[in-house]
Amino acid sequence: MLLVIVAMIFVVSFFSDDYIFTVLFFANLFAIGAASWDILAGYAGQLSFGNVVFYGIGGYSIGLLSAYFSGKQSSLLGGGSSAYSFLANPIISICVGIGISMGLAVLIGFAAIRLRGPYLAIVTFMLGIILQELIVIYGKYTGGEFGVSIPDAFANARFSFYVSLIAMAVSVLALILITGSRYGLYFKAIKDDEVQAQATGINPTKYKLMAFAVSAAFTSLAGSIYVLSYGIVNYDVFSYTTSLQWIEMSVIGGPGTIVGSVIGSYFIQILVELLRISQTYSLIIFAVVFIIVIRFFPQGLLGFIKRVLRWK
Repeated sequence: MLLVIVAMIFVVSFFSDDYIFTVLFFANLFAIGAASWDILAGYAGQLSFGNVVFYGIGGYSIGLLSAYFSGKQSSLLGGGSSAYSFLANPIISICVGIGISMGLAVLIGFAAIRLRGPYLAIVTFMLGIILQELIVIYGKYTGGEFGVSIPDAFANARFSFYVSLIAMAVSVLALILITGSRYGLYFKAIKDDEVQAQATGINPTKYKLMAFAVSAAFTSLAGSIYVLSYGIVNYDVFSYTTSLQWIEMSVIGGPGTIVGSVIGSYFIQILVELLRISQTYSLIIFAVVFIIVIRFFPQGLLGFIKRVLRWK
């Protein structure tokens, strides 16, 4: 299914202009974010509203490392230093962002390991707001409300799309392999009944932390690609609305499936663009579509597609 989706997107890209490439670019990034949330909530049962924190960390790792170590003029501290210029390399910056995100995810996991349901969601939600405030307070070092620009952003929308497509395919494939392994079974066992899972020898703490770390790593990757494509990062990357979008995409596509997150991401992203024609009724139409999908397709669009294929 994933290969079919990627092949269709690749073929469509040959007939697209920059506007379409931009729409598909964001659909790919949202697919990574939604799939990363799905492995945490859909499989391990850890409801989080704060995954956007890792998205922001990935973005700021690119921005700040480039600003401080590229050796090029920067608004921060009067200019960048070339002494450790290797840190400004995009690949290194992405790895740094992933490392920081995974470390923070483990800390969050330890702090919130006894929380479930709305309590965990509230704690993770507040973390994004706290980081937004810290960025503004320490604006001298972070760029504050104006953010940080980087000089080595991707050249055009087409190239950004292909990078995001490759990242999405690799990320989703990796998540599918993880959830298809014994770790995926452990995640599901913890989600279904944590006490019984522990009685069978599964360590809930260990695998919850693993789910947090894996989710954080791929979410951070999406944030890094976003900043590399647009060349600027500010505190808006920590907006809670982004987390809500990922949750909607995962639920509409099919929670606990990973591939469903890709379908949901493309469905919502294209629907949102179509609804831009009528701003007055866009929210109403979107709400109606969301309710219809939840009401009549409880397993999401992926479940509906599978039923149609079985019927044929």
